[in-house]
Amino acid sequence: MKKLLPYIIVLLLLGAGVSFFLYRYSPSTLSKRESEFIVRNVDAITKVVLTDIKGQKVILTKDGRRWRVNGKYDINEESQGLLFTAIQKMETQYPVPEKAQPLVLKDMANKRFRCEIYTGSAQPYKVYYVGGPTADATGTYVLMEIAGQLASRPYVVHIPGIDAYLTSRFYTDEDYWRSKWVYRDNASTIKSVSVTYDREKQKSFTIRRIGERDTFVIINSDGLADAQPRQRFIHQYLGFFDGLSLEAFENKNPIRDTILSMQPYCTIRMKRIDNTETDVEIFYMPINEQSRQQFDDKGRKLLYDVEHYYIAMNDRKDFGLIQYYVWGKALRTYQDFYVRPGMKQPTVESH
Repeated sequence: MKKLLPYIIVLLLLGAGVSFFLYRYSPSTLSKRESEFIVRNVDAITKVVLTDIKGQKVILTKDGRRWRVNGKYDINEESQGLLFTAIQKMETQYPVPEKAQPLVLKDMANKRFRCEIYTGSAQPYKVYYVGGPTADATGTYVLMEIAGQLASRPYVVHIPGIDAYLTSRFYTDEDYWRSKWVYRDNASTIKSVSVTYDREKQKSFTIRRIGERDTFVIINSDGLADAQPRQRFIHQYLGFFDGLSLEAFENKNPIRDTILSMQPYCTIRMKRIDNTETDVEIFYMPINEQSRQQFDDKGRKLLYDVEHYYIAMNDRKDFGLIQYYVWGKALRTYQDFYVRPGMKQPTVESH
């Protein structure tokens, strides 16, 4: 019996190996490995790499509790939410029929996004290619990559309850992934903020913190005024900076250089208690075909869009579009902090 024991062990190991091989590479198992695109526990994801057909790449990495874009910018939470919802909830509807595969694969060869998902290991947890939509635009073609090899066929996936394709959630445009927040501040974080109107200096002002408590003074172009506005008016104004964002980045706008050659309508400079600074320049936006209001109340053609401005920030490295509806509350004048004759409160509250 002792002489037979080594042979028995070898036979058992061979049997186990054959069983594993048959399990792993059986048609049903292969089909599952090729069609299971979801990652149920998105909290385990530490990195996502997206690459397009031209080699343009976006790397999303988890840094503590926040996510970063290409190691440089905070992530756009809305874009991240759309991507992670797709990763977690997309379901396979059916494999692409054999007759349709050549055409689908040809389309994916011309336009696709490669998605690599990591969960802490140096090797990706999943890799797949996201193609375009199905004919009815309710499904999306996806092809798995397993151990560096393409799967035998692509599949059609969707998110149950959502009749839309998912391709746009995997875009590789860096600006699409960047956070659009410019200011998220209030009286407790601000050391000073100045608003300068280049064409109307008398409207400009600076609000500056004094002492360790949240107490501020306001200064105009002539210096410190004898009569200061109430602290609650200043605090209310500083609270307007808690939520100022871009409508969109416009770094590829063809008129960017033309706009930047003009005199700014307004410049905002903010210094925070933590010694970080954010400065922006705001420019009038010339009227265009997309402007909703083309004429004033007297029927005269407007020169500038009344609902939007252009904005430059990060030493003019970034150019974007903002809405007056969002930013108008911060574009106050020095005079707005004082009660006008016949008014019970300053326009900083009633505007």
